[in-house]
Amino acid sequence: MKRKQSDLVDEAVIDRERGAVAREVAQRTPRQRTIGTAAQPRGPPAGEADAYSLAEFCKRHRISVQLYYKLAQQGLAPVTFRVGTRVLVSKESAARWRAEREAMSAPEASATTT
Repeated sequence: MKRKQSDLVDEAVIDRERGAVAREVAQRTPRQRTIGTAAQPRGPPAGEADAYSLAEFCKRHRISVQLYYKLAQQGLAPVTFRVGTRVLVSKESAARWRAEREAMSAPEASATTT
């Protein structure tokens, strides 16, 4: 096929018309599959966070958010702090809360076993 001087010349198109494989295409490596890979969360890993959101706190302690708010009404929820509009629970506050819950349940557990 003859081309006019005014036609744009692309070496890859000319190679394809001749039946040759373009050098760049032949040297490419297969792409790694990225479909279905989950996006990585930003920030430190969940186990190493210094503070938890209410949802993270509830998930880590296996309680529902509704139970958290019920405990908060009774004054039994952990101490929280605000950063902007976010309500967070520090690691230390969560540890104190767990210790208090364990201390409250220890007399009950010993009373039921004796």
